[in-house]
Amino acid sequence: MPSALEFIHPDGPGRRVSVHGSGPAAALARAPAADAGAPPDLVLLVPSRGERADLAWSEQAAHVASTVADDGLVVTPHPSRRLRSRLVAAGLYPATRLLHVPDLPQSRYVFPLAGPAARFALRRLVPLGRAKRAAARAVALPGVSAIAPTSVVFRRRGARPLFDWLSGVAVPTRACDAIVSSSWHAHGATVLHRFGGAEAPDAIVKLGGGAVEEARALDLLGAEARSAEVAVPAVLGTGTRAGLPLIVETPVAGSPASGLVRGSPARAAALLRSLVGWLEAWNAATASPRPFERADGERLLLEPARRLAPGLADADAHLSRLDRLVEACTGRLMPFVAAHNDLTAANVLVDEDGRLAIVDWEHAAPGCLPLGDLAYAVADVAAAVAGYRDRPEAFAACFAPGGAFADLTRGLLHGAARSRGIDASAVELCLQACWLHHADNELRNLGGEGERPFLAILQRAGDEGVRP
Repeated sequence: MPSALEFIHPDGPGRRVSVHGSGPAAALARAPAADAGAPPDLVLLVPSRGERADLAWSEQAAHVASTVADDGLVVTPHPSRRLRSRLVAAGLYPATRLLHVPDLPQSRYVFPLAGPAARFALRRLVPLGRAKRAAARAVALPGVSAIAPTSVVFRRRGARPLFDWLSGVAVPTRACDAIVSSSWHAHGATVLHRFGGAEAPDAIVKLGGGAVEEARALDLLGAEARSAEVAVPAVLGTGTRAGLPLIVETPVAGSPASGLVRGSPARAAALLRSLVGWLEAWNAATASPRPFERADGERLLLEPARRLAPGLADADAHLSRLDRLVEACTGRLMPFVAAHNDLTAANVLVDEDGRLAIVDWEHAAPGCLPLGDLAYAVADVAAAVAGYRDRPEAFAACFAPGGAFADLTRGLLHGAARSRGIDASAVELCLQACWLHHADNELRNLGGEGERPFLAILQRAGDEGVRP
């Protein structure tokens, strides 16, 4: 994916990028200069501590910046007075300040530190701790720059407005501002909340990974999901930009539930009960009962289990248990339903009246096993209460005897199972399929590198003592 800063350029992503400096923020540029003979559209000046104090480096940086294209932008974190004066002498003037959350090298959220986009991001979107969120509400912008690192954008006089490309997407607006949200993994989508002057976004634009799948899922499943009295985005348009698939959606009101339930088990329980009400209605509207077949067991349980086996302790015993479970459920009537398949607390928005909205539909599909959305949501909401410090422990809090959320989880799952008419073996089958699905997605996204919490959850889910 392009760097988040490319989306700020008047022509959007796909820009020529030049980097000068060896500071840690050099990681902001994930795309190299495309054509060394053409002027760069984006120049990043990212000095190390030693370079920042070096007069020769500032002179050289100003020279590199002077090569930027007429509509381009020069971005640098915390420019010194010397560098500022050199850039102004080169005909480049400070245009805006950007806030980077959580930090410069890992800019998950980037937005101009003034105006409605900043107010919306800091109060509703960006996952800040309570102290920082309170500061965002209390301190006059741009005083909230203490919340996260900032950078300054320098531009030529008369350059076209930032985000100019975004003004003409789907429903055009004369001028706009935006929040750029980057995915946590390299192949994920970039999401832009577009602001046309009002205090709330007027469009949500998603580019890259999952955009095509999201458009397809919303077209297929959106109407039935909305009929269950939960807000769901509508598709305003699709297309491509710089070779990336693009989808434009209507905005839905609310703040991510992941921030609202943090530190509050009571809020988490209330949220889960509301989610269960929606899932019950949506499952009833999309249920397609048919006998569970051996091929279903292979596709949904045994094939992903074999892929994951190298990372499992006592994998042969795990596979044998799954095979027996599939055999026991083969031939039984199973109410296959539509599923969201990524029902994290971050994808559930809650507005001021307590109404829910569900976003990020790229993994949604019809014909899924029941209970998966519910089980995943329960474990994720429990993890959100603790600030996502330990997902396997959050799973244990929901599914292990004596866990803080065990009674709530048992009641919600048993109620859902009764309403769908499935017995204990089928419940176990659905839950195992859920954890296998998410551990398999984790393997594909991470390629076996880094922490794999869902693999650890899958391991725990195979223990005889962990049952709903």
